[in-house]
Amino acid sequence: MTQFHETKAGVFLEVATLRFRMLTAALIVPVLKITGYRFSKNFRHGVTYGHRAVYAMVDTVHANLWAGMEPDPDIVKFLED
Repeated sequence: MTQFHETKAGVFLEVATLRFRMLTAALIVPVLKITGYRFSKNFRHGVTYGHRAVYAMVDTVHANLWAGMEPDPDIVKFLED
């Protein structure tokens, strides 16, 4: 998952990118709760350039979870085994 070189600067950039994505996810959660909209898998898969741009700026998985989208119980059971 690392997209930067393993230097101090690279690690700093990676951490900053992750924090930025979490921050934007936290900011968009109220809108998701009000509208009921949730990010689809298309954002993770990067179906269009728009999906890729949003996924690069927003942690869509956490945004969905924080907005009230619970994970599929079958997937959780599979991951716990």
